[in-house]
Amino acid sequence: MSRLGGPKESGAESERPPTSSGAGTSRGGAKKKDGKKDKEKPKDVSSAVLFQRARERLQEAAISDQKALEVYSSFERVLGAALKKKGMKIPELLRDWDSEGKGEIKKIAFRQKVRGSLGIKANNSEIDNFFNSMDEDKGGSLDLAELKPALKFLLDSAYDAEAEAEALRRRAEECRAKAAQIEEAAKATEAAEKAEASVVELKSAITGPPAVQLGKIITSRNLKVSDIIIKWDPSNDGSVDKKEFRENVKELGVKASDDEIDALFDSLDEDGGGSLGAPELKLALVNLMNDAKAAVLQVADIEASAHALRKVASKLQQAF
Repeated sequence: MSRLGGPKESGAESERPPTSSGAGTSRGGAKKKDGKKDKEKPKDVSSAVLFQRARERLQEAAISDQKALEVYSSFERVLGAALKKKGMKIPELLRDWDSEGKGEIKKIAFRQKVRGSLGIKANNSEIDNFFNSMDEDKGGSLDLAELKPALKFLLDSAYDAEAEAEALRRRAEECRAKAAQIEEAAKATEAAEKAEASVVELKSAITGPPAVQLGKIITSRNLKVSDIIIKWDPSNDGSVDKKEFRENVKELGVKASDDEIDALFDSLDEDGGGSLGAPELKLALVNLMNDAKAAVLQVADIEASAHALRKVASKLQQAF
């Protein structure tokens, strides 16, 4: 038999399961397998910032709408849009524009077609500049070989303009939709901010005037009104004068000046006799306690409402 505390048999250590270097990680030091930290939730921004962002999106929408209208501002695109509106294919347009069958159209006839057939209000300079750009041989007329690519160019310009305008209108709609989304979040955030401000204001009021402080102290410490009256009336004469009231209120921990506490005493001393009888003091303290309880409940309700509103606002803000 081996002695207590004697040497262990050889190989005893080998019976212990080997520990890996990563085993036994403390709970406080636990990490994700991929080594990445949890992504921090973005902080909410103020309602003022959100309303400004919504206005900016609406401004972007207005700019896109204006650009969509300006897409057709060039003469070529106006002319192309008018040709496209007629719904005729290029061979039909060629026959229509070469109504005399001469295989060409002169500058004056071209002007007449632009103004008459297409109904475009343009001056001679605009029409002639385009005509000259298509008149490759500068012969003063467009033959079918020149007119065909000219008409194709105009129709292509019209389709390009239509595509650009549609893209700009889509962009405007996207901006308006985003503005509405941001404005919804802004209104929710504004509601949360107002509720949170009310909580701060009410909490400040609870810790403010001596009457509120006194009611809160009695309530929070679960003090009995009867015990308070006995302690405050050491002479057992059934009343508490202003000095006794002031000293005992301060002893409870109310943070206020003598004048403020005396003013509270005067407001409770309805008959102005300079002292508070036991029934009068009891009623006053009970009322202060009830007021304090009501104020605490009000704060709790508004705080819960503020929390719920903030939760909604945060969710809406994270959506964009």
